[in-house]
Amino acid sequence: MQRSTDEVKTWLKDRKIKYSWLAEQCRVSEGSVRNWFAKKRIPPAKMAIIELLMNCLLYTSDAADE
Repeated sequence: MQRSTDEVKTWLKDRKIKYSWLAEQCRVSEGSVRNWFAKKRIPPAKMAIIELLMNCLLYTSDAADE
């Protein structure tokens, strides 16, 4: 099951990960990431990347420090 934009947003906030970092990982602009959350829709290909990140970074907030 695909995660919701609210779940992704909460995950980012809990780990203090910035939109700019997520944009870099997804190879898009920070503006694109902001639009995803404003419109409550993340493109499926980008959601697949985000889900991988969420699974890999489940127990750490190291990404926020980069």
